[in-house]
Amino acid sequence: MEKFSYRIKNIKNSKIDPHLREIIRKKLDHYINLLNENFTSRNVELLGIVTYCCKALKVSGDPLTAENIVEEVKAWEGSKYTPEEILAIFNKVKNLIN
Repeated sequence: MEKFSYRIKNIKNSKIDPHLREIIRKKLDHYINLLNENFTSRNVELLGIVTYCCKALKVSGDPLTAENIVEEVKAWEGSKYTPEEILAIFNKVKNLIN
């Protein structure tokens, strides 16, 4: 399996505030750990969709529950992902949504 990496800290001539760069680096590291470095298109897409749906539920004032997240992801993606796949990612990201 090919190993992916990034180096946001070593961007030459970056105008990104160093503090912001560190926040971005930490978030990327955290999401990499959530996926256990399994960067298949399917896993990365599901992580993004679940994260987006969690934020959408929060903004709309709906409770961030397992039932609501499965329903929301299904509304976007139909039967592409099983409830088990959705909930596995949801349980990893639900406390990160702010």
